[in-house]
Amino acid sequence: MLRLRTAALALTVICLASAAARADDPAQDCRDQHNTPCNTGQAGVCAAGLWKCSGNGLRCERQQGPSPEVCGNGQDDDCDGFTDGQDSDCRCRDTDNDGYAVCSNGCTLAAGDQCGDCDDSRGDIHPNRSEVCNGRDDDCDDSVDEGNPGGGATCQTGEPGICSAGLLQCAAGGLHCASNLAPRPEDCDNGLDDDCNGQADGQDPSCRGDCGSALDTDADRVADCADNCPGLANAHQEDFDGDATGDACETGARLCDADLSGRVDGRDLALLAVIFGRTCSSSGFDKRVDLTRDCRVDGDDLALLASFFGQSD
Repeated sequence: MLRLRTAALALTVICLASAAARADDPAQDCRDQHNTPCNTGQAGVCAAGLWKCSGNGLRCERQQGPSPEVCGNGQDDDCDGFTDGQDSDCRCRDTDNDGYAVCSNGCTLAAGDQCGDCDDSRGDIHPNRSEVCNGRDDDCDDSVDEGNPGGGATCQTGEPGICSAGLLQCAAGGLHCASNLAPRPEDCDNGLDDDCNGQADGQDPSCRGDCGSALDTDADRVADCADNCPGLANAHQEDFDGDATGDACETGARLCDADLSGRVDGRDLALLAVIFGRTCSSSGFDKRVDLTRDCRVDGDDLALLASFFGQSD
């Protein structure tokens, strides 16, 4: 019996000695805590870690590194201390500072901003803006140049005859003068250039078959279907401004009475002033006030109108 007690006492002493040895053994501590949870001291998803042996010590290694912030998942994914809407990465983008942001993925609006921007690179494109004729969707309604922006005003197309008068139309991102009338078959006795080829009535080749054998009894001595200047020679029926009165008959006060009111007055002067400096190739050019017939409204035209101002036709 005494022998058994002695053996048990000896075993207890050995166990205590082993425990004391392990307590003083860092390598044993490392093995005991290896892969147990720890806190790295970092923010967000980077906080959770596991103890890892490093030499004779322990190091808390994070289980997950930072990643781009996912807005709306309740986590600080980029480990910057801010979650979802509090993170600047989750603010709705308003790069052009026009007060309208691109809203997506649960982003948070900055104070004063609204959602709906369709082009965050341009401050002049956003909802509630007036549409401009430029080939862009200025008001973010998925339509381009709707409503004919900038159009509707009267203009001159630069084409002859009935095709000369038009209205401004927004097309292909710019304003263009669109003719009110399309060319039509020439009417050989209405004094108009119906087919817009620069020749009216008897001077139009399409009318020659009707009138080629006619005898001309006016001063032209040329057979024609209709004479736009009876009594004066105007063999080719020239009509620069397309008003159905030949150039040979438009002189003096008759020439300067652009609006055909019967008197040269302030209304004629106003017509000239509107397009002063323009040429035949300019948008809105009005041949009625190009009194010198040189395809340019300038001081010569103004001087001519002034010389007959106040006179009647």
